[in-house]
Amino acid sequence: GIANFSLNASLFRTFRFRERHQLTFRIASTNPLNHVNVTSIGTLIGSINEGLPVGAAGMRTLTADLRITF
Repeated sequence: GIANFSLNASLFRTFRFRERHQLTFRIASTNPLNHVNVTSIGTLIGSINEGLPVGAAGMRTLTADLRITF
């Protein structure tokens, strides 16, 4: 079959202020390299798509979070 490549990444930084309060900033990403992963192949014999990739997984996504703890 076709090989799949999967990578997730996350970075965060915590800032403390006062004694018991903190602010956390986080960035998370799925598929940060934007590598194409084939999810399905054409299986209908005699079709123009026979044996060719016909579906791909999701593209890169980024999520940013800001959290205040007190």
